[in-house]
Amino acid sequence: MATPWKDSPVLTAIKAYIDDLHGGNVRAASRDFGVGYETVLAWYKGRSTPKLTTLANTLEVLKASGKLQQSGAPNKMHQRAFEDFEFIPRAIAVAGCGESFQTEDGLQSLYAFRKEFLRREGIHAKDALMMYVTGDSMQPTIMDKDTILIDKADNEPRDGYIYVLSLGGALMVKRLQRIANGWLLRSDNERYAPVSVQGQELETMVIHGRVRWYSRVI
Repeated sequence: MATPWKDSPVLTAIKAYIDDLHGGNVRAASRDFGVGYETVLAWYKGRSTPKLTTLANTLEVLKASGKLQQSGAPNKMHQRAFEDFEFIPRAIAVAGCGESFQTEDGLQSLYAFRKEFLRREGIHAKDALMMYVTGDSMQPTIMDKDTILIDKADNEPRDGYIYVLSLGGALMVKRLQRIANGWLLRSDNERYAPVSVQGQELETMVIHGRVRWYSRVI
């Protein structure tokens, strides 16, 4: 389930860390997070959200302090439930819109996944990212406006699997099929012809990660 950043337990924990452990001293907290003072102040004031590159260390500091668990757990029962989840960020980029894969942008929301599910599937939260998908090229497997979970660590192309990739600057979701000297980018929707990527064109293809999960509203 997606949680808007302004309502997220992570932002609540950041504010609690600054107020409770540093008496509201943002500069002191920024040193703990390893993030610039102006950046942390903007988080604290609600003027901006963390970038993915700055979030990882901040989460570790919050977990070690206990503030991350406390921010979402008013009692011990809720705290145990909260600790069963990892929070996966959703990037601003939208697959299918021809956008670049911009994971440095501010987060729009967080999705909660059970740690047991991620362990079972071999997905590490630090390597995971959520994205929206537009278009019908992957129907009926992935529908227009679905949200997908990408495992960025699984970025070696393999035959038959679905990946988020860039080709010539366009961001897309495609199933890969191995061919001589390259790959076919296939759509599950038979209305779309496969795209052959061979020779020098392979140098322009970037695999961002494998699609491991999707959700939709029905």
